[in-house]
Amino acid sequence: MNLNTVRPVRPVRSRSLSRRTVVVGTAWAVPAVVVATAAPALAASGPSVSIVSLCQNTDLSLTLTLAVTNPTTTAGTLSINSVTIAGVTLGTPVLSSTNIPANSTTNVTVTIPAIVVVASANVTVSYRIKLDKGPAINGSVSASLNVSACV
Repeated sequence: MNLNTVRPVRPVRSRSLSRRTVVVGTAWAVPAVVVATAAPALAASGPSVSIVSLCQNTDLSLTLTLAVTNPTTTAGTLSINSVTIAGVTLGTPVLSSTNIPANSTTNVTVTIPAIVVVASANVTVSYRIKLDKGPAINGSVSASLNVSACV
């Protein structure tokens, strides 16, 4: 080897990330984050049930009023699986089903046979909502209510 001969030096390949690799990775990561955060928002925008009131009729039966909100563009049905009032669970379906129009809030009344109730009661309703398109939604809602005389 002659000391006067100059040999080209090969560049050493770096194992670090290039700017291009970082930018491409970031472009894919941003949509994944957006999709992950959008899913809970969609779940929260579906149909919901709330307890409006509980009153006692002159024959001692109770009338439970529920508000069913369906913000979707698809109609469906509501079924009540069970109602628990003051610790007493009525296990048989109290309401077989009722239609829920799209884009609406509907009051649904359920008549419950005579039961001993004090001036206030904890009420829990277990329900199922089946939209014409999409999966069924099972849920429950609870409230502590004052029991008044039905008008």
